[in-house]
Amino acid sequence: FFLNLYCKMALKDSTFTFKNINNALKDVLDWKELGAQLGIKFVKLQEIATNRQMQVAECRMELINYWQQVDVSASWQKLCDALTKMELPNLVCTIRNTYCLTGAQVTVIDHEHSMDTKCNRDIVLKIALLSFDWKSVGKRLLDDQRVDDIDRDEYGQQNKREKMLTSWLQREGCKATYRRLVEILQELELN
Repeated sequence: FFLNLYCKMALKDSTFTFKNINNALKDVLDWKELGAQLGIKFVKLQEIATNRQMQVAECRMELINYWQQVDVSASWQKLCDALTKMELPNLVCTIRNTYCLTGAQVTVIDHEHSMDTKCNRDIVLKIALLSFDWKSVGKRLLDDQRVDDIDRDEYGQQNKREKMLTSWLQREGCKATYRRLVEILQELELN
């Protein structure tokens, strides 16, 4: 389903450094839960706790270092997934806002993540290039009046798709998720 490529969040690989990760996680106190969500085995978490004498900041740093070394697919995506499972949506949004990119430097991440405001314009433009019934999608994302206003005020299908998606993003903020958008597009594709 080629649409998924465009319905995913983009984050800079070059920003995925120990320093940036540690800075992003500086307020995460439950480093063991984070480790578990990142797939680190309990035995290793216990070893880190023992080595670092349960000092939260030091344990968190060792955890990050270890995770980056052993998980070849370690990424902002995986980190955001783990933080989402830990029910830390504000931190997830902060990470996305800080490390989000636009344009050609795209590395895709899971479509569960919200479409944050710093990078959504270029992503919306890419999604708007896809051919889909913007009115059907719009009626599921926006109220009917807003869809009618867009239909009346915008010229061309691509412009209407872009305006509809931008309106949804502005209205929903971090609640506007790729998962929701992809689900709607897949439902419409099946019908």
